[in-house]
Amino acid sequence: TFQEFQEDVSRCFRNAITFNPADHPVHMAAVKLLKAFTTLVDEFKAKQVQTAKKSFSKATAKPNSSVAALLEKRHQEEFLDALKPTAGNLLVVPSTLLNHWEEQLKLHVDWKYITNKVSLIYHYDGNRQTEVSDLCQIQKTHFPCVFIDKAPNRPLPTADFLAMFRIVLTTTQRLTNEWKNGSFEDELQQDKGSKKYSAYYYEVGGDDSRSACPLLKVNWFRLIVDEGHSMGRGPSNSAILFASWISAQRRWAMTGTPTPQTASSSGLSNLKGLMRFLQHDFFSLRLEGDTIWQGSIVRSWNSGNLAAFFRLHSLLSLLMVRHTKLDIDELPPPNFRTTMLTMSADEVASYNALASAIMSNLQITSMEGLTSGRQDSLLFPAQSRNAREAFTNVRLVCSGRCGLYPTISDDNQRDLIEMVKGLGLTGVRLKLIENFLYRVVNEELSGCNMCGLQIPILLLIPCGHFICVDCFDNKMCSCAICHQVFDVDVFQRLQPGIELQWHSPGEIHMMKAQGSIARNVNEEAVQVPDSPRAINVADRVALQPAPARRRTRRPGDGHSCEYDVASSEGKCILCLEEHFDCVLLGKSRCDVCYKAAQECPDYESKSFYLSKTLHELRLKYP
Repeated sequence: TFQEFQEDVSRCFRNAITFNPADHPVHMAAVKLLKAFTTLVDEFKAKQVQTAKKSFSKATAKPNSSVAALLEKRHQEEFLDALKPTAGNLLVVPSTLLNHWEEQLKLHVDWKYITNKVSLIYHYDGNRQTEVSDLCQIQKTHFPCVFIDKAPNRPLPTADFLAMFRIVLTTTQRLTNEWKNGSFEDELQQDKGSKKYSAYYYEVGGDDSRSACPLLKVNWFRLIVDEGHSMGRGPSNSAILFASWISAQRRWAMTGTPTPQTASSSGLSNLKGLMRFLQHDFFSLRLEGDTIWQGSIVRSWNSGNLAAFFRLHSLLSLLMVRHTKLDIDELPPPNFRTTMLTMSADEVASYNALASAIMSNLQITSMEGLTSGRQDSLLFPAQSRNAREAFTNVRLVCSGRCGLYPTISDDNQRDLIEMVKGLGLTGVRLKLIENFLYRVVNEELSGCNMCGLQIPILLLIPCGHFICVDCFDNKMCSCAICHQVFDVDVFQRLQPGIELQWHSPGEIHMMKAQGSIARNVNEEAVQVPDSPRAINVADRVALQPAPARRRTRRPGDGHSCEYDVASSEGKCILCLEEHFDCVLLGKSRCDVCYKAAQECPDYESKSFYLSKTLHELRLKYP
């Protein structure tokens, strides 16, 4: 064959070069002849390819023929010549993991092993490209290590600039944004005036913002996609299509879930998509990869043929590297320890509020009346979304820190009062209902009239009594306290529309402070069950939360702090420093900073401290 002829002639010239000194005439003649022979062989192959193109008909040719393979190889070589070669790696990660990858690179990569220059990690924001090029290419004092794409909506630098770096870190959002500009290969084919791809590349140079993305104009050493299972969802995704246009010598897909935990057909489809992303020759059109996949794996798998499992296992063993915790020798075995944490008063109140709301919904909607309320039950299929949200809230409230507090809108309060008056409840009963609404709005607890349990949400009986969900039974048709018979439909409509709202720790602290001020300052001297002590109305001052201010003086610079009488924070309006030397004994507000006094909890009082100390001494010295 011609290939064997080429190898024999080249071997003769190489032997003459190897076994003769460099200054020998035979050695020098062999060098010239080998170079000339190589040039002639390349020209001969190029002419043969051109002749094959003219005689090749796409309508009659087979995609897996030798002529088609030769043309495809030639086309690929021309395209690679148009790309910028680099030893860099392109790393594509989700936008939320960009900072995490940056931290891991700084933590685990030691650039001293590859350079003695200053390592450069460039945060690309659309600026300072000239400064980076000057440091790395002209002054040569820095080594371009990592390029981090912090501006996915701005145009990228040129391919020459990106090829400098050993690691280019970008996001899937960049791939999605650049997809609309098309592939670099299509861009080259549309240029009819250029016969060679390389000529087109040097004319354009990647400077035209309307051209293909510079990431496509570099022949990367390695393409790595974090959360790579997203590459198997199908070619219709813009990010997946863009990734298929990227040229790389090696392609990696890093994932902890190669296939979705759904039907086996979806898992096989996802694996096939990953194979296409890896651009394995087995799945090329020329080798009829789709037909082989369907016949050898999919159909056999669906029919329950065991051979499909071994075929798939054999294929994946060539392409997949799996790491488990058992593969890491230095990783010690985990130690599991269960610790019971005591919930704070706010956490207990939040949990009780959520549990009462869920149990109230299940109890009320399961009662038998003229009009059924089953469609509002969390167990009803149409309420599945609200049921999932309720389970999520249970997990969140058990994790602590945040608070879940009930509230009632003004419209619901007015409707409830009108309905109560329509039932003939007046005087003390009406006042107790108003007090209950007051406690709910101000995030205070109310007591069950039957067991005395203090919880945020109670059920209102038409007779005017309040009971908790633990004391209530969905079979009840009379009050458990006064035994007055009530109508189930009236009972269901009577329950106030209580909503639950999440609050952060900072919001909880602020609401407590504002609630204390509102109780101690703004409320009339009216005795409300379980409410704080009343104060003189003459001492009242209309307070409001302090508006957002900017610091105009620094703490400790010698200025005299000034405080706003209408503020409830007790902070200086100049330096925003909080006043801590308050004297609140027998007063409702500090005379200096106007901070409101708050009720001291029992566990912080002097009597509690003395009782606790005496008890400890008695146990210690019986």
